Amino acid sequence: MHQQKNILLKGVTWKLLLFVSAFLLNIFIANIFGATESGAFFYIINNLTLIIQFLGLGLDTSLGYFNSKKEHTSSYLLNIAISWSLITSILFSLFFFIGHNYELFENKNNSLLLIIFVFSSLLNGMVSILYISSNRNILPNLLPTVINVSLIAYLYFFIRNNQNPDWQHFLKAYLLAPAFSCIILVSGKIYKERIKFSLQQIKLSKKLFSYSLQIFIFNLLINLLLRSDIWLVKSLTNADDLGNYIQTGKMVQLVLLLPNLASFILLPLLTQQRQNRELVKENVLKLCNVYFYSSLLLCGFFAASGYWLFPFLFGSSFTEMYPTFILIIPGVVLFSTAYPIDSYFSSIDRNTENIKATICALAIMLMIDLLLIPHFSIYGAAIGSAVAYITFFFYIVNRFKHYTSISLLYIFSRKTFQKTVLVPIKHQLKSISNKN
Repeated sequence: MHQQKNILLKGVTWKLLLFVSAFLLNIFIANIFGATESGAFFYIINNLTLIIQFLGLGLDTSLGYFNSKKEHTSSYLLNIAISWSLITSILFSLFFFIGHNYELFENKNNSLLLIIFVFSSLLNGMVSILYISSNRNILPNLLPTVINVSLIAYLYFFIRNNQNPDWQHFLKAYLLAPAFSCIILVSGKIYKERIKFSLQQIKLSKKLFSYSLQIFIFNLLINLLLRSDIWLVKSLTNADDLGNYIQTGKMVQLVLLLPNLASFILLPLLTQQRQNRELVKENVLKLCNVYFYSSLLLCGFFAASGYWLFPFLFGSSFTEMYPTFILIIPGVVLFSTAYPIDSYFSSIDRNTENIKATICALAIMLMIDLLLIPHFSIYGAAIGSAVAYITFFFYIVNRFKHYTSISLLYIFSRKTFQKTVLVPIKHQLKSISNKN
């Protein structure tokens, strides 16, 4: 158990480093390009993220799941990752050029870079999860961190020389960046494990495809839950409101930092410990408790400081972020709390529970958004998201009650948080003090 805890902490630490670099890059982009141009930039990246999610078909999580269970060889799984990325990227290219002729796509001047970005992002995700599910967390997090720092340096160069970079030129560098980490990750995997590419190994097993499809549906719905209201905001409001709402979404991602970071490592660990089910369920509820109080404290900090902090970080054009964030706080706290439970359902191959919860939440969000956004702009979108996240939490917690006899009040117990987090920290500090 101690070894698993160390793996989780190390994995979260490296993921945290990656997130910090991405967050700093986001701040640089927002400050340099302002609400309108950064909104256009992130709108393109948001759409590409959904396309990659669709093309991936949940295969990255599925590869990690079966790699953790040791049901397939690394050679077979890597061959599947490379083949799937190539095939889906070719399909994307065909669809893109057909749409290009009919003027269905914006930003048509970066066609090749868009295709490279899609392919390298797909393969990066799949190969990274093979590293992580083998408890190798450094390289798949270090490489994109270095890339983010390089992009920050690129922007800083313009600031230092009092120049205003064109966001379209920066977009080209951003789209090309994942290709470098992709080459290193794949080469490292092939060299270390002596893997050879073989067409005979690209047939998907029925179990792997079924699990992938369920994960794909769940991830697609979650992405729609977290991102689809951006389309409504874009259609029903103005460019400044869109920029403010996108950056509010970035702050929501910051609150969801701990669950997001841990979920990449948590699913493989829960899968590896699946034989000891009662202990796993108890640990899941402990994590829910930690996530609840961690997100509550972070939201409290932003509620107290955000009125001044957000314009300071992102620029004077982001004045609508603070009230929007305040409205979304109750939903974000509970949504964060639910993360370990949906990871548990994935580890026991009960992804249908997660799918049902997300469908209910998404339906409620869309109804509220369509009613409120025309009248209250991004405030209406924030209310819709908050209610949807709360719905997701209560649905998935209610389903988890059927799998455990532990009281769910455990999630909100202050004593549990003290015992799980505060007491160990106190002992650690005392130990350091005694050594000194």
